[in-house]
Amino acid sequence: MRSSQPMHANSYLRMKRFVDHYVTPRASGSTGPLQVLDFGSSEPNGNYRPLFAGMNVRYTGTDLAPGPNVDLVLKDVHEWGEIGDSAVDVIVSGQFLEHCQFPWNVMSEVARTLKTGGLACFVVPSRGPIHRAGEETVADAFRFLPDGMLALAEWARLTVIELHWDANEWGDVTVVMRKDP
Repeated sequence: MRSSQPMHANSYLRMKRFVDHYVTPRASGSTGPLQVLDFGSSEPNGNYRPLFAGMNVRYTGTDLAPGPNVDLVLKDVHEWGEIGDSAVDVIVSGQFLEHCQFPWNVMSEVARTLKTGGLACFVVPSRGPIHRAGEETVADAFRFLPDGMLALAEWARLTVIELHWDANEWGDVTVVMRKDP
């Protein structure tokens, strides 16, 4: 599903900050492993899995096709029938949402599958060249400004607890969201 370009360093650093600040304290205080879902995880040139190594988590990489770092293949990017309601503690995703034709549906699935109090962190580009994902020429449909991520979170009734916009090549927007009761 992904392009052959390597994951850029800023994406990894932003996700590392999220894991260090939010996931590590939760995992260390949890009696059972936290359920972590990586949405759009097939990344042969680097992925987020190492960020969770040695932690009290059960990491599941998801994508639309089998590949490196994919544990669960989703039949539909916009309807995650393979994942139950309130089944996941943490959802992470980097440089994938722009390839989803209906990102509001994705955010609704994030809200549906997160447990109450669960967290999601998305890193998305606000600019950059067109880049289709993989051999299947999956769309490169969107770029997201901070207000766009706020709107998607509001649509899904998720609370934004952090929002960053970086002045790098891709203008990465990082949003951390929580599912409140």
